Amino acid sequence: MGETTSAPVFLTVAQFCEKHAWARAGGLRHALFYRASNGLDRAVVFFGRRLLLDETAVFQWLRERGGSLSGSTAGRPA
Repeated sequence: MGETTSAPVFLTVAQFCEKHAWARAGGLRHALFYRASNGLDRAVVFFGRRLLLDETAVFQWLRERGGSLSGSTAGRPA
C-alpha cells in the first residue's frame, strides 16, 4: 500500500534521562538553555508550556557535534 513511517518519539528531559542512562538532566538542561546558539533548538517541541525533546533529533544533534555538549573534543579519543 504505502510507506510506513514511525511516529517521532517526544520525551521530557526526565523521561529522556530515564531512558538513556548516560544522559544527565543537568547537562541536558544546560544544552537546552543555550539551544538557540548550539543548534539543539531543532530538537525541541513545546506542548503548551511543556518542553519535549524529539529523541531522533537529539541523537542527530549529538552526532553532528561529535558527541560533545561543550563543543570541545579535548580528552576524547580520535
